[in-house]
Amino acid sequence: MPAMGMFLIAICLSSICLSCNSSDKPERKVIEFKTVGKDWETIRNFQESYHYYIKEIPELTEEIFRRGGASVYFLYNKDHKLPLPYLKTFSSGGNYYTEYLQYSIQLGENGQPSTIQLRLVATDLGLYSAYPPDMTFRVILEMW
Repeated sequence: MPAMGMFLIAICLSSICLSCNSSDKPERKVIEFKTVGKDWETIRNFQESYHYYIKEIPELTEEIFRRGGASVYFLYNKDHKLPLPYLKTFSSGGNYYTEYLQYSIQLGENGQPSTIQLRLVATDLGLYSAYPPDMTFRVILEMW
């Protein structure tokens, strides 16, 4: 009889673990998009200057916004992704420049979709001849 009791306990524990694993797994949505240099807007005034790009993310619901989270990555190439915010200093023509990629997410209201705003701040806004380079980003939305 003790062996039978241990068997029943093992079955109960395994069914509990299986039910926990399926309900504890976060819901995940992956959105990948490419920005084309000419699509970036530029802000230049006496206080600040930067490039920005706004993308609608209708997948970001109020429930995900309130009870979940978002991770945003710059896809450097097919083998490297870098989490935002991302800071990079590099040399060009004997001068050093710093660029900073950051983002903000806004929940849609009154029927408007949610959006992500990407910002590219460079120590020299004239660093890019006409537009910032094309870039690819990945947004991962999760709800726990």
